[in-house]
Amino acid sequence: MNNFSVLIVDDSEPDRYILKRYLGVLEFDGDIMEAHNGRTAFELIQDLAKKDTSAAQSSARLIIFLDINMPLLTGGEFLRMYDRMIGVENLNCSIVIYSSSVHPKDFETIKKYKCVKATLNKSDINEQAVLKAIDEAMA
Repeated sequence: MNNFSVLIVDDSEPDRYILKRYLGVLEFDGDIMEAHNGRTAFELIQDLAKKDTSAAQSSARLIIFLDINMPLLTGGEFLRMYDRMIGVENLNCSIVIYSSSVHPKDFETIKKYKCVKATLNKSDINEQAVLKAIDEAMA
């Protein structure tokens, strides 16, 4: 399980750690990047999109595990900006919503974004749930 990289976007260090632990259990040995808020993650994605287009269009996939409720830039705001970003079409990204939110309004907001491929509830996280989210993101 190493034909993709991971970006974990979450303001909770313990939640980032838990996800990294499950990735380790699944023997993931690709790159893992972390961002503690949506703004930092967006800047990282912008940098990736600005790089040489041949590198950006490579077959390497990036799976973004995105929390919804964060300071500075929420997951919903990140998705709106990501959807409008110039060069994003050159990236091979899929987004997994990684959240403890159960509020229906949060999920109504994210349903309209084609880049969102799966959800992973923090309260139900286990090895099988992480693997399922990755499989859905890779499809």
